[in-house]
Amino acid sequence: MDDLVRKIGVEKIKVFEKDLDYFIDYYKDKALSQGYKGDLKFKKEGPNIIIFVKLIYEDNNSSEYK
Repeated sequence: MDDLVRKIGVEKIKVFEKDLDYFIDYYKDKALSQGYKGDLKFKKEGPNIIIFVKLIYEDNNSSEYK
């Protein structure tokens, strides 16, 4: 099963690599502020890196509704 993700940012690879810890903390905080609690995922495309957050699917169909 593929993971569902939401794009939350794009950075230049050279800038991203220079201060990796800052960008990881920044995008974790950004994801939390937007209501996403999943892990960060990264994808390299050309001179950029795209930052995604993995969406957590919560099943609200409990047994009491069946």
